[in-house]
Amino acid sequence: MSIAQVKISNGTYRNNPVNGIFELAQEWKKGAKGGFVTVISDGSLEGSTKGKKTRVNVAQKNIEVIGEIAGTFHQPNGETKVEDTPLYVETDEETIDRITTTFAYIEKLAAAAQKNQITGLIISGPAGVGKSYGVEKVLERLNFQHLVAQDNKEKYEIITGGTSAIGLYKKLWENRQEGRVLVFDDCDSALYDELMINMLKAAMDTKKKRKLCWMKESMVLEKEDIPPSFLFEGSIVFLTNLKFDRAPRKIAPHLEAIMSRVHYLDLCLDTRREQLLRVKQVVDAGMLDKHNLSKKTKDDVVNYVYDNVDYLNELSLRTVLKVADLAMVDENNWREPSDFTVLSHRGRMQKLADERRAAKEAEAK
Repeated sequence: MSIAQVKISNGTYRNNPVNGIFELAQEWKKGAKGGFVTVISDGSLEGSTKGKKTRVNVAQKNIEVIGEIAGTFHQPNGETKVEDTPLYVETDEETIDRITTTFAYIEKLAAAAQKNQITGLIISGPAGVGKSYGVEKVLERLNFQHLVAQDNKEKYEIITGGTSAIGLYKKLWENRQEGRVLVFDDCDSALYDELMINMLKAAMDTKKKRKLCWMKESMVLEKEDIPPSFLFEGSIVFLTNLKFDRAPRKIAPHLEAIMSRVHYLDLCLDTRREQLLRVKQVVDAGMLDKHNLSKKTKDDVVNYVYDNVDYLNELSLRTVLKVADLAMVDENNWREPSDFTVLSHRGRMQKLADERRAAKEAEAK
């Protein structure tokens, strides 16, 4: 795996000047007494231990990141995979532009699914970045147009959470007509069940006729008058936290088969930096407008998330909204309640330890 590095000019460590290139451990942050970047000491920093994480005080303008800290992917089965440093490192502006374009394609592709122009769409990205919102927004709009113009029947259904194989078969039956869209949100467990994943492969196939079969006897299907086979002519949108191209070995062949049948949109929000820039993008677009906060408080809310990224229970848009909720309750006292609601217990303890360590270093200067 490539190692991200940072070139530092005019930095300081324990009042000693720091200039050079170091292995990057954590990106630049703004602290209570100025900015700092965390590096792996190479032993040249007086008073530091070689191989240990070390904070170097430095202005953001005096650092140059060479490469990017690799992203970590947490798979639903608990496995962890790490992405290598990219060949090209985007600027923040380039990343935000790329994110904006990618999320615009969510709406375009969801609209194409509703029009039956595409029969299968997989959208992959971490939790809490707005996948569901983008799909639901466009389907609600198209559904409203349909309700007004035609038969007063809903044209899409969203399934959230787990389902059984027979439950999946029933939902596919209920949404079998052309123009219907069946959305699976947070249903990754279906990808680990061979029967369910085979049904999804059949339903999202590129064939003109997609036939689904239930070869077992079922009192449930008989009672509800659902046939043992039918043609599926609807479309499927599957929202997932799993990266299909980095899947666990056990299910990788199945996911490769699905990818060959569908449109696969990877949001590429795999590093904390990308996720933080997504937060900034959505806030700048007006996500917090309904909170009736001053611009300074909105900026403070975003900075709070940036400053505490290492301590959060979850880095997501939901976290920003939670902190903004507390700021709306009491615009003068929201940071402490935020520490107890959006930081993990381990995170709070680590934050306290880091603050005490920084205070001791400041006293020693």
